[in-house]
Amino acid sequence: MHWTVPRLWPGATVAVLASGPSMSAAVADEVRRAGVPTIVVNNTFRLAPWAQMLYAADSEWWAYTRDARAFAGLKVSIDSGVRINGVHQLRLTGMTGFDPDPSALRTGGNSGYQAVHVAAHAGAARILLC
Repeated sequence: MHWTVPRLWPGATVAVLASGPSMSAAVADEVRRAGVPTIVVNNTFRLAPWAQMLYAADSEWWAYTRDARAFAGLKVSIDSGVRINGVHQLRLTGMTGFDPDPSALRTGGNSGYQAVHVAAHAGAARILLC
């Protein structure tokens, strides 16, 4: 059974801290000071362990990134056919667009795209992609 993203942040501004080359501790610190709900993507959880949610799509990443298990917030992924203990999984429904079903996700080809999709499901009115 797939997880359904709850409306955690209706109408809120939500930050998605993606794992691109411009992500830094300074950016994470600025987001923390702003006090907005935050989703971290992949290894970015190490810069922002205080975030409310960690999103990583790759089941192998979850298997090999053992310190992610200690992340205190929600842990979320896409269902790749591999069950990941302690990680909520969403149903894959394609590559592009937006699926309005809060138990479903489009991939967009990268985890940042997917985390933005999750933020929208959680009720975000504005999403800051950092």
